Amino acid sequence: FLGNNLQLLNQFPDVEVDKAVGRRNLPMLLGRRKASLLFGLNVILTYTSLLAGVLLGHLPVPTLLGLLILPVGVAAVRGVVLYAEDVPKLVPFMGFNVLLNVVTPILMAIGLVLAAWL
Repeated sequence: FLGNNLQLLNQFPDVEVDKAVGRRNLPMLLGRRKASLLFGLNVILTYTSLLAGVLLGHLPVPTLLGLLILPVGVAAVRGVVLYAEDVPKLVPFMGFNVLLNVVTPILMAIGLVLAAWL
């Protein structure tokens, strides 16, 4: 979900250029507004799947450290939905998305290491 969101959000600034050269992407096909809602759904599914993995016993409890970055995810979703049509205002939230993509797996990896030591 995180990787998909990285690609999805990076397409927002390119909609007009992509149209001009005949490319097709989700923000173009769905519109930025609906694509921003898909972004939000992917964030929800990211952290829901982490929680489900722990609840189903497929991941150790310490991997829930990945949830520590969730406030940044909430801020990213709010910003992407709010500024889907205003690319200059969207840019900081694109940075939040990169942060989610980097920090979530690091926190989960720390959780895996802690689980191995406990």
